[in-house]
Amino acid sequence: MMGWIETISEKQFLVLGMIAHPPFDITGVSGTMLNELIEERNVKQWSRLSFSSVYYIITQLEKMKLIKAKETISNTKAQSEVGAPQKLFIVTSTGQRILKSTVIHYFHKMDLNYQEMNLALAAAFVFDDEEFLDTIKNYKKRIDERIEVVRGRFKEDSKHEQEGDLPIHVWALFNYSFNSLSAKNNFLKELIDKIEEKLNSN
Repeated sequence: MMGWIETISEKQFLVLGMIAHPPFDITGVSGTMLNELIEERNVKQWSRLSFSSVYYIITQLEKMKLIKAKETISNTKAQSEVGAPQKLFIVTSTGQRILKSTVIHYFHKMDLNYQEMNLALAAAFVFDDEEFLDTIKNYKKRIDERIEVVRGRFKEDSKHEQEGDLPIHVWALFNYSFNSLSAKNNFLKELIDKIEEKLNSN
């Protein structure tokens, strides 16, 4: 399983997630439809995905048996863009497993960056609410632990700062780390509250 995580790219993961997202997991989705969705949701603003790369990635995912063709559609718009009728694709059971394991993998990374956080959240529909809550709580716990480590180092550096021997770049480094972790922690608190609110309303 980890081998798949290591070989699937961020672009492949993003397209796989879009194909697996309801209702496309049932109805199927074409390359043209994915490009329209990318435009509507401004996906290009936070990802490295371009319109032209979608068709190539679809071909890759099909070869990896993570998606499969459901049927072929034939309409003027599709043919005008790619020159031939397009296939509708759905995710395979293997694709579903890989998608979920990759999301879990992202949420186990302590240094989850902006791009990876967006990717993980975009595919979080693979969890039911209770699974999502547990995943986010576990991730927040690791962030809390990291904050305590950074806070301890920050206190030590504050003593050096008072003594006038702390380089400004070292001060900036630890403050940036602490503030970034604190901002992420606050977001996770809000997310946990939202999920719990939804669970309690059911």
